[in-house]
This record gives sequence, structure tokens and C-alpha cells, in this order.
Amino acid sequence: MPGHTSTGISGHPPPATTLLSSWWQVPITIVVVLTACSATGAVGGTPPVTGPPSPSIALVGVNIRTPDKTPALNQTIVISGGVIVAIGPNGGTSIPEGAQIVDAGNQWVMPGLFDMHAHEVARDRLVMAGHGIVGVRGMWGTSEHQAVQADVARGAAVGPTLFLASPGHDGPPASWPLTRMVTRPDDAPAAVARVRSEGWAFLKVYDHLPRAAFMALNSIARAEGVRVVGHVPLGVSIDDALTAGMASIEHLTGYGDPLTSPGAFAWSQIELAAVPRLVAATKAAGTWNCPTLAVTAIFARRRGGEVGAKIIENRRRFVRALYDGGARLLIGTDSGIDLVAPGSGLLEEMREFAAAGIPNEAILRLATLEAAEFLGVQQRWGRVAVGFRGDLLLLHGDPAHALEQLAQPAGLILAGRHVDAATLATWRGQ
Repeated sequence: MPGHTSTGISGHPPPATTLLSSWWQVPITIVVVLTACSATGAVGGTPPVTGPPSPSIALVGVNIRTPDKTPALNQTIVISGGVIVAIGPNGGTSIPEGAQIVDAGNQWVMPGLFDMHAHEVARDRLVMAGHGIVGVRGMWGTSEHQAVQADVARGAAVGPTLFLASPGHDGPPASWPLTRMVTRPDDAPAAVARVRSEGWAFLKVYDHLPRAAFMALNSIARAEGVRVVGHVPLGVSIDDALTAGMASIEHLTGYGDPLTSPGAFAWSQIELAAVPRLVAATKAAGTWNCPTLAVTAIFARRRGGEVGAKIIENRRRFVRALYDGGARLLIGTDSGIDLVAPGSGLLEEMREFAAAGIPNEAILRLATLEAAEFLGVQQRWGRVAVGFRGDLLLLHGDPAHALEQLAQPAGLILAGRHVDAATLATWRGQ
């Protein structure tokens, strides 16, 4: 079975690497330092920035933007213990004695955002929070990431909640540090057992994983309740990947070969007749796609000319087809490889989805409630509703009318703390 072309852009890079991307066929140089974290969760010498959580916080006079509901204007939201306990009209909602009062008149509130594909999730945690990101899917986990994950969960560190994929499972040659080699189907049971024992939320697969090993990993992982995410390997067809039951596919890997016209550069010309079948197969498989359009557009622009422009256009077109066809989508940046900036890269990705023709309200839903659904936490995250986490983003205007409102938040409620605009700006400058 012929292999397909790869993005060659995801994973945890070595300290200094020059790559020749087999997909874009342009040399790139990436310099990334593996994050070192202290036991207190202070990363890279970042000082503490907040005090203890407030027992209760009341957002007064705020307008609510939440998935599935029309906006509710001039409301009061009460958060206690990091959970929303009351929502009601301003002036008619009881506020606990001693609560921290936040005057949010004329501001808008929405659920905090999720970046569903990032790498330096420990190093960049405050930058991400400064942009209103309250949850991050780390896509090449390390023990340092797990340490910060635990610190955030117990309140010893400030930052988004981390949902971590394992280090990548691959065949030779290893692309990145910490790669776990799985060359034969017989290697799969131990690999899955290790992922489970180490507590990773997902098992990540990568470019050079042999087809037989890939199929075995997916079969055993599915039986063990472990979700497989990552790249469709070069020697695996998109149909095999969907049949195997991958939970999510990153960067649209695997789709390029069946879509690209014969003899054309990947994604520069696509066979429109092939799109409906692939969309239907993706929906039927229940596989989500995290296309990372912004980072792949960087490679397309480096390719240049009409070819680069057509690659961007066709990838957007396919994402729109997935959306229109009911296939599930995630919004992620691939930040941490020093191409797309952490934090602000999420808005860049949302702009790409908008350029693909996806409505703003749908984009906001993808970055909140649907991300939570993929992570299995939709009963606690992704809505402004009683009983949900009170990790909320305050904005100066309605983001459904203009995504640019996300660029400079008015405030953030994170783990029971109110973070004002000035502090968020400081975090964005880390």
C-alpha cells in the first residue's frame, strides 16, 4: 500500500534540528529547549503571580455568551470553590457575604478556551492563560509536563489544565527525543500497557510506525480503553486509519494522497469528487480532526507562488467540507515548535477556520464545548452554566460578532482566581 506524504511538523523536537519536510519539501530549522520545571511548578524562573483562590467570586452586570443558548444580558454569575453556583439577573441574584465582587458591566463572558494541540505546555502555560486558554492538550508528553499537570490540579501552580498524550510511538528512524519504538505487532501490548500505567490520556502515533504495528496498537488500545491520536503514518492509508479507530488525526495527515490530483504537489490540486466519500468515512468512524491550518499555512507560504496559495485554499476547503458533513473538528495550534506563537496562535487558528467559511459561533463552540466533549469533560467544562467549572473568559465585546475580541481579554477566572486585564497582559508578555 503506497505511503502518503507527511507534514513533518509535529512532535517534540530535539534541541537543534534541521528538517527537510517530506510534505512541503522546504528546509526548516527548529530550536526548542525541553522544558525544565521545579517541584513548585514555577517554569523557567517565572515568579508567582497570584494569591490563593477567593472563596467566592461574583461577576456583576455581565453579558453571557455560551454554546447552545442565546446571549443573556446584564447577569450576575456567582462562583464558589471554582464552580458556578448561581446565575441570574443583575440585582436579583444573591451574592454570598465576603465574595469578591467583579464589576463586569458591559463586558461579555464565555467559557475559557482550549488549545487542542500544543507542545511546550509547561514552559508556555502562563502565556496561554494570558490569552484565555484554560485547557490544553499536550501532544508529546514528558515527565516535566506531568509534574506541572499535577501542580496545577492541586493548586500549587497557575495555568491551564493539561490533558497529556504520551510520547510518540514510531518506527525507525526516530524523529524526536523520547520516541517509543514499536516495530512489530508483538511490541504493541507492552506499549499500550506502559501508556496506561504512566497515566497518559492518549497514546500518540507518528510518521514511521509500520502498518502492522499501527494496526496492532490501535486494536489493543481500543480493547484497553486507550484512545490513539496523532499522525497517520506514512505507510498507512487514511481508510486504514479510520477503520482502526483513531480518536483524532493531526494536521490532516493521510488525507493528502487520496485527495491530491495525480502528479500534483500535495494539496495544490485536489479531486473534489473524492471529498464526499472521505468526509462520510471520517464521520462514520467517529474520528476527530485537528487540522492546525495556521502552522501548515506557514509552510505553504514558504513554498510560495500559486502552489502555496492553492494549498492553503484547498486545506481550508476540506476543513469546511468536514464541518458541513458533520465530521468532528478540534482547534489546535501546534505551538511549542517555534513556528506558531503559544497563546495568540489559537486566535490565528480560529481566523483560519473563519477563512474556511465556518461561522464565528461554531468556531467558539469548537474551542470550548466540543473540545471538552472530545476530552470527555463536557459535563464540567465548556458552558457558562450552574454546576460547571468557573474557568471563564471576560471580554470587552461579543466574540460571536468579532473573534478579535479574544485578542486582549478583559479578565479571566481561573481555578477560583480573578485575573485582571493588566495581569493577563503581563502573562502574554512572558
